[in-house]
Amino acid sequence: MSNMDFDVLFENNIATLAKSLGQALQDALVHYEILTQEHNLDIEMPANASVGKGKLSSIYISFLLSSVLCKLPWLCIDLYDENGLIDTLECSSNWDVSCVSKTLYHHADLIASKRFEDTRVHMLDYEREQIWINLSDEYFNRFEKYMPQILAQCEIAHKVNCHWYYGQLFGQTTLVWKPEHMEATQNEIF
Repeated sequence: MSNMDFDVLFENNIATLAKSLGQALQDALVHYEILTQEHNLDIEMPANASVGKGKLSSIYISFLLSSVLCKLPWLCIDLYDENGLIDTLECSSNWDVSCVSKTLYHHADLIASKRFEDTRVHMLDYEREQIWINLSDEYFNRFEKYMPQILAQCEIAHKVNCHWYYGQLFGQTTLVWKPEHMEATQNEIF
């Protein structure tokens, strides 16, 4: 696929991606609300124990390369309170991006078919996975490029008053969305 093909793929699917983001975010927010209510329960806990969630302060969207290899949802949405990444309670949801991710697997199948046609040698699984890994960089970059447009079309994202970051798990992240009145540092480590 050429760079232009990647851009066309994403531009044609922004509305679909925004809708599926809204669904994943809604699931995560319901879970977050449950954890927040647990925080407000009047129960006695040890001083160092973490009970429930505080006010939502940031959302991280992580691109998971391991999920590309396992054909699972590529993006995970994590919701954090003021404790940030040291929070002991996980609140996340997978974001279904199959409207664009299926093209990666289809492209690898085409390469495998062409190779078999030319050489009569079947592509091994690790060779196909290497194609997935090589192409996944382009998808990662396109998600970063189009994330502000996707978020702009996601109605529920406008109702969430926090910073939005995108990146790879334990890698560098980029602030991709924030309410007008909030400040944040770009390229925080996630």
